[in-house]
Amino acid sequence: MLIDTENLVSAEIFRKEFDRYVAAASAGRGPVAITKDSRVIGVWMSPDEYDAMCGGEIKKLLKSRERGPTVSHAEACRQLEQVGKRRRRA
Repeated sequence: MLIDTENLVSAEIFRKEFDRYVAAASAGRGPVAITKDSRVIGVWMSPDEYDAMCGGEIKKLLKSRERGPTVSHAEACRQLEQVGKRRRRA
């Protein structure tokens, strides 16, 4: 059974009615899950909704970066590879 809801929309309809979803996000009527081939491929929401969901975690991440150095993606991958090699040897 298909259920029609404003919080679940196909990518094609989202593109066609983008202004409608911008207005909905501005009014706090989100988040909206965007689908393609019955799979969620993205989520559209207002900055306030995003901050309410993730803001605390983002602030923690930024504070942790203030406290010390960070590593690049490549360096993190290299370190993970080394850990994997050590575990395989053990």
